[in-house]
Amino acid sequence: MITRSSGQHVFIALGTPWLDAMVAFLEPRARVDPWIMRGKMAIADLLITVLDTTPRTLLCIETVAAPFDGTSRMEVDERPYELHGLPTVPELEQRWSITFPTDPGPVDDALADRILTAGQSHYAHYFGDIDTLDPTSTAAHARTLMNERGNCTGCSSPMPLRKFNSGDRLHFHSASRIFRQAEPGDDYPAVLCRKCTGRMATSGHTNFIDYMLAKNPPCPHCCAHRTARCSPGDAGPSIRSPTVARRNRLRRGTGHPGMDVPSMQSLMGTDVPAGSPAAGLISSRQSREAGRCLQRSRTRMHRP
Repeated sequence: MITRSSGQHVFIALGTPWLDAMVAFLEPRARVDPWIMRGKMAIADLLITVLDTTPRTLLCIETVAAPFDGTSRMEVDERPYELHGLPTVPELEQRWSITFPTDPGPVDDALADRILTAGQSHYAHYFGDIDTLDPTSTAAHARTLMNERGNCTGCSSPMPLRKFNSGDRLHFHSASRIFRQAEPGDDYPAVLCRKCTGRMATSGHTNFIDYMLAKNPPCPHCCAHRTARCSPGDAGPSIRSPTVARRNRLRRGTGHPGMDVPSMQSLMGTDVPAGSPAAGLISSRQSREAGRCLQRSRTRMHRP
């Protein structure tokens, strides 16, 4: 946890408009300039970035790497402290009985300490939770884009954020985020590239999970695209995608009598082949969890 040391000061930076700020955070080479920062900062001061979403959200905490006087380029350490799940300002204000500044600039030391603690103590969602944030709000859309790390939820392909200009738009599918395997009737939030936006529109599906599952090969017996129940076996790590049930592979000879691994997998509907459209949601998250780091230039332009 980042704490303020004696002599350190904390400043608030504003990312506006929020979509430009999210794009610049994920792809620093994008042609946008969303940051507003005020005040004279010294090396090792802390910078808390707030997005002008509705409601407002906290993006990250960064350490100033070079003196900033309001006219020079802002330089911060290469690795920011990302705040889990983009906590909303009203939620933190209510829970911690604090009032966030509305304008960018320096923060009183006592208030800064409480803001640092509040932002970093934002709870993580557990398996089975449902996000209560309004799914149509810009704060929810910002969470979706951050969760996908700039990739399309539908096909896992990186979106062309480097070519993003101020005023451009991304397509968001609004739904409450769920933290478990999907059940019939569930939907899931998504940010989609142009191709997936068109494909979903022409597919006739208004539910993103139904759209994704419709791309699975149909069952040869009943033509269903969704498994009715989970198969035997040990549970894998916590499920990150609501459309994929993760489980360990069975070793040959460990299934039911007279059934080998291929036949068990055929009945159970286990792991889909790499590269299959049905594997899209889980494959991108697995690659990120395996240690893929976002390469970012940590120099910011600022707007006075």
